[in-house]
Amino acid sequence: KPKKTTAPKKTSTPKNPPKKADSNPKEEEKKQTKLMKEFLASAKLSFNSKDMTAEITKYRTDATAVVIPETVIRLCQSYRITGIGKGAFKTIFSNYSLQSLQLPDSITTIGKGAFQYLFKLTSITIPDGVTTIEDSVFECCESLTEINLPKKLTSIGNSAFYKCKSLQSLVIP
Repeated sequence: KPKKTTAPKKTSTPKNPPKKADSNPKEEEKKQTKLMKEFLASAKLSFNSKDMTAEITKYRTDATAVVIPETVIRLCQSYRITGIGKGAFKTIFSNYSLQSLQLPDSITTIGKGAFQYLFKLTSITIPDGVTTIEDSVFECCESLTEINLPKKLTSIGNSAFYKCKSLQSLVIP
């Protein structure tokens, strides 16, 4: 029997590609709502209704990666998260699994010892608006391998990177 050969199928890029599931506004809103609920379940915040800002005063999670939102809704009002308070993530027994932390561009202040003892933290994004790294902010972040400090940074506190024994790259502007 002779073998049948078929011509290769032609492929083309459609002019209007199908929309991804992520581009559906309702699905994206549900995703954002879920992320916000997870954030609020782990965070305690201090609110300033005068300038509509918020500061994270305590954060506890079992997650390995955390993305802090730029805004949070409280009593139908939107508050911009501008600060990480003193010792907010500091812990020895909770936040133990945290490896990656992404801060929003709205953050301008990071308090003393804010990320102290996050032993497994390997990466963190520090926004350009941060001008001061307080004392002991990353103390004992033993797995932190690299960090890029913001261009507007004007001071680094005592022991800011104390016992960061895996730190291989520290970019200071």
